[in-house]
Amino acid sequence: MTQRVSDTKPVREFIDVVTKYVHLIDSRNKLSGIKILQQSFILLPQMCLCGMKLPDIHRMSDYELPKKDVKEFFEIYNSIQSKIKRNDVYHQVFDPFNTDDIQLTSISISNDLSEVYQDINQGLREWESASADDRRRIIWDWKFGFENHWGNHATSAFKALYWLLYSHIEDNEGDYMGLRNDEK
Repeated sequence: MTQRVSDTKPVREFIDVVTKYVHLIDSRNKLSGIKILQQSFILLPQMCLCGMKLPDIHRMSDYELPKKDVKEFFEIYNSIQSKIKRNDVYHQVFDPFNTDDIQLTSISISNDLSEVYQDINQGLREWESASADDRRRIIWDWKFGFENHWGNHATSAFKALYWLLYSHIEDNEGDYMGLRNDEK
């Protein structure tokens, strides 16, 4: 018997890790800013690794990318931004290999985390009740999003979070926070 692509190990692993990320963002109002940053730092590279391993699915000709809920996006963005405050904006070169355009770009961690959330959560919401064809569409969307949108946000945020946690955010003793769980 042939295994459905939606039942393969890479898909199950992806769903497992993105479910944890969605839960983290959904729980943002109960968490401190540092907890959101630390947990995102752990989950984002796992999501990228699992996103790379998603199976290649041929795009269905009648498929349109899902519409984003702008109100939900700004609700998430604003709540994360209010928690991390001055640690939100970071700078990077958008394409480090394009020597014709080496402009420093200001980017927001709360924007990155919100974009990743929206790109993966719609499919996750639909997954349990989705038909086999719809699940293939969802997998295609997740992989396409990794390669073209949310993967860029996740990797950019990961690098910014690394610098924040290991070079900029200090605890009460003047040590960098990293992933320690000793908040007062």
